[in-house]
Amino acid sequence: MNNTVEFKIKANLIDCYLYAGYLFLVMVNGRITYVSYHRVIYRLKERYPQYAGLIDLIFLHNEYSKSLAGKILLGIQEIKNETKRLWLRASKEIDFVLDFADIEEYCEEVGEWKSMPLDIRMYAMRLFFGTKEGLYESRLNMEDKSYKLHPSTIDRVFDTKVINLNAKNGTLVISADKEGLFGAEIFEGNKRTVVDEDAITPKRSLRTAWASVCDLMNYESPQRFEYIRNQSSMIIKQPEKKFRYGDNVERKRIVSFGESVYDMDSLLRVVDFNKEDIEYCFNSNTTGFFILKDGRFVNVNFRNESGYAEVYFSSQSTPIQQKLYKKTQSKKVLSGCLVPDGCVVEYFDRVVLYQKGRAYTLAEKQVNNVRTYIGSRNYRDIVSIISSDEVAFHSVDSFDLIESTPAFEKKHVPVADVFKDVQSNVNTNDGELPF
Repeated sequence: MNNTVEFKIKANLIDCYLYAGYLFLVMVNGRITYVSYHRVIYRLKERYPQYAGLIDLIFLHNEYSKSLAGKILLGIQEIKNETKRLWLRASKEIDFVLDFADIEEYCEEVGEWKSMPLDIRMYAMRLFFGTKEGLYESRLNMEDKSYKLHPSTIDRVFDTKVINLNAKNGTLVISADKEGLFGAEIFEGNKRTVVDEDAITPKRSLRTAWASVCDLMNYESPQRFEYIRNQSSMIIKQPEKKFRYGDNVERKRIVSFGESVYDMDSLLRVVDFNKEDIEYCFNSNTTGFFILKDGRFVNVNFRNESGYAEVYFSSQSTPIQQKLYKKTQSKKVLSGCLVPDGCVVEYFDRVVLYQKGRAYTLAEKQVNNVRTYIGSRNYRDIVSIISSDEVAFHSVDSFDLIESTPAFEKKHVPVADVFKDVQSNVNTNDGELPF
């Protein structure tokens, strides 16, 4: 079972983001608003009271399953199996829908965008969004006890066109298309972000992805990339702040970029396919995902430990899917992102989840954006798909990642003993069997 369960909010959106207990909505009309995610789930339970417990389990399940009580309960195999059975039934039988009017009274304003956002990123209690006019920032200023937000005004902090954003280890990385890749150190507190005027690399940057802990993969095109190794240092984070933000705990901070750079030819020199066959590629911390022109989808582990003199992909690829397309489907890939034990690929005319050797279609239409939250502890199992008139939140099954054991041992009865018991019950006078 790997089917997702979804709920939709009918609204005219450009993008959305789940962060720190809130759902942030970038509206077509220029508004940037936010609402408590738990309030959204509460409204969903009000509309579907007969499924209230199931809604909590499905759309807040990552919070529960990662808690000590959740691990104890789901660590019992019989309970986990029954939970998965309910999940599968819900994925097939139930459609959950809210209208924006159902939550609008609870929404609060961050501000308005003047130039349409091309990408957004939330990190260290800040909202960043990139536009043709530059990079904008709002500091969220969360109260320590009430967790209430007090967003600052939206400030422009970088004047170059920004098409993609990424953040980790105290650093924001900014893809500025033909202008290159830039970085900015993010400070604690309310200090305004300052972008370094010197580019990390002058090469074109359409998007980036983190590799290892602190290194970067910079993508110059859908098929071409380079690996940027960075220098980092250990830090001590305050755990209560990380719990509050809901981010994965970070132990390192980037000190400098570009300690060494590896080009595509050196990275792929021993793989079992030709680089000219790549249609689209993306990566996780340890793996490269390659969609090939012949329809195959493979992944390849790369060697990037600090003890290695160089970085390269291993020689053997592992197939994820042998053939990705039907004759009626587009081959054009627009984006790829990560979920636990899998990934989501956005094609021109559909969105597909690949997990545990199987493929599941999440949407069969053109969409505006697909977003996952692999860096979040609470929302890493959620996929948000934004269309022109709605956002759909898909909750992905990840219960198989929780170790479990049976509560009761199944007694093994030898086959010979079974036939012995049957034979002893046979009436030898008339030859009748006892069943």
